Amino acid sequence: MGIEQMSRWLDELSKAGSPFVVVAIVFAMSSCAPIPLHYRSTGEVRSAPLDCFPGLAADPVDRSDDQLAATDPVPIELPFDLSGSWAQQETTTTWANVPLLGEVQTVMVNTVRLDLTQNGNRLEGTAEVCGLVSLDTGNATRTIIPDSFVRAIGPSLRRAVVEPVDSGGVRYRQERYTRVMGVDLENPETDPLPDRKDDPRVLDDDQDGNPGVTVQVEGMVNGEIYLVQRHWKELCGDVLSDDHIQGYLLWDTDQQIVDASSFLLRRNPTTRIDPDWEANTFQMHRIDPNMGCEEIMANQQSIFGTAQPAGSEADATVQ
Repeated sequence: MGIEQMSRWLDELSKAGSPFVVVAIVFAMSSCAPIPLHYRSTGEVRSAPLDCFPGLAADPVDRSDDQLAATDPVPIELPFDLSGSWAQQETTTTWANVPLLGEVQTVMVNTVRLDLTQNGNRLEGTAEVCGLVSLDTGNATRTIIPDSFVRAIGPSLRRAVVEPVDSGGVRYRQERYTRVMGVDLENPETDPLPDRKDDPRVLDDDQDGNPGVTVQVEGMVNGEIYLVQRHWKELCGDVLSDDHIQGYLLWDTDQQIVDASSFLLRRNPTTRIDPDWEANTFQMHRIDPNMGCEEIMANQQSIFGTAQPAGSEADATVQ
């Protein structure tokens, strides 16, 4: 059933006096949001090399950080120095089981600019999010990330280690990075998220006059969702050369909708992260230090070997 046909059907249901059926279906459709909500492990052990993410258990949400920041740099002999400017592209994939549509896939692409300094086996530097793109996978609804959301993320500190592996290569591991948005938490990694807009911890981080941070929804329902969010991720991959790194993402997002422009959008849907490691990956390429976010977003084909993702014209990039 196509989107236009579905829209006509919902309209006929509403005119026939079946508003509760319409609401139930729209709630289900809204679970196609590309930002995963309340993910918990389904018991699947993801099949990446366990030495890439030491201590990985059946529920990756519950494993502790490796605390790379607490370790001192260790002298290491490498044929290259990874200090410099980098463009990093992260791809994450989630699924939702939607009534009438079945399994619905959502793919997000996050583009980041990094400035790193290497000291022994340690790397440290700042990261700036350049753009968040929700790929067009034919969903009946689509979440659009406004540029005000991206600007609200702000720069962050990133730490990583490089280490030789038995195969003779070099492993790159970026420590767990946790970000909270739209809320002030005393313990950002563990405190429960508020679920009410009048909670004093809720902030207007994107400064648009609404609680939390705002994302837009279009398709079966058009409107805005105001939410608070906690997101964490770890990266682990192989240093292929002094200007190319690629590997896998271990990640999770938890969020609460505190308000919305329509009552149809106030439900907190549940999605699951795709357990296939190949659906959650990153790649890093060295760039000219003078290249900023706008130029990175405009030259994804030459940097990452991928064109500007379909549907990205409506999503956020930092100018």
